[in-house]
Amino acid sequence: MNCECYALVELHYWAFNWESHKHDWWRNLEQKIPDIAKSGFTSAWLPPPTHSFAQEGYLPQNLYSLNSSYGSENLLKALLNKMKTHKVRAMADIVINHRVGTHKGIMECTIVMMESHYHGMNELLLAALEER
Repeated sequence: MNCECYALVELHYWAFNWESHKHDWWRNLEQKIPDIAKSGFTSAWLPPPTHSFAQEGYLPQNLYSLNSSYGSENLLKALLNKMKTHKVRAMADIVINHRVGTHKGIMECTIVMMESHYHGMNELLLAALEER
């Protein structure tokens, strides 16, 4: 009995960290794609691509805008094209229940309180409350 066996291997690359938004990330990552592909990675996990209140992308305000702190929509498209050329699949980090509004109101106050809690910015909370 002659049997051909195939093994499917997915090697996943985590392509961002909490500080990536500070480094022109779409352009920076695009330059690394050939090396990522040569290293055997078949997919790359990208940070949240939409416009967000939080620079890291986890408080998206406009899910239809791909201009983010990681770079412009055009830079993202260039990155995705480079990934396609090098056969590296893109995986987007999207948290559906994380979203905020675009107008001042109760949600903004909630966000300010969250920032205060997570980053110890009590002054930020007080300033927001004084504006009301």
